Amino acid sequence: MFTRVVLQRFSPQIVALLKGAYLSAIWIIWHFRNRWIFEGFKPQIASAIVLLWAFIIEMSGLVLGPMSNSIFDLICLRKLQVKGNIRLALMMHAVRWHPPLPSWMKVNTDGCAYGAPGRCVAAGVYRNCRGFFTGCFIQKIDVGFAFQEELMATIFAIERAYRRG
Repeated sequence: MFTRVVLQRFSPQIVALLKGAYLSAIWIIWHFRNRWIFEGFKPQIASAIVLLWAFIIEMSGLVLGPMSNSIFDLICLRKLQVKGNIRLALMMHAVRWHPPLPSWMKVNTDGCAYGAPGRCVAAGVYRNCRGFFTGCFIQKIDVGFAFQEELMATIFAIERAYRRG
């Protein structure tokens, strides 16, 4: 019961890695115990950990389950030095570009921030009613949030379009 509740928090990829690590740890304990009993070999904890780590990294290539697209899974997999099996999109939507009315222009804007708050950039691309590229802009902002940059890109695009007529 406890195991089921704990494992529900993890993605299928991490659950498979945890189960494999658990079974590998049991085998490693059994292996070192037998070597100690039958060969007189004194096991070292460090060598057991290195062996378990090697098993986890080798298992990562065999695990087929996807990771959840969450920062928690990404951190767990990075700590284990394992590449994530990214889950594919559940549904895809076709997006079509519709031209504006004659003598109008369309602008596609975007803003982004590296961090929260972080270095920011706002950018946009102008197209005419026939879909031809008519101009673009990019504006660097020192520090802010992504939402602020989205708004700044829109405001800058409107101001620039107004000035151009």
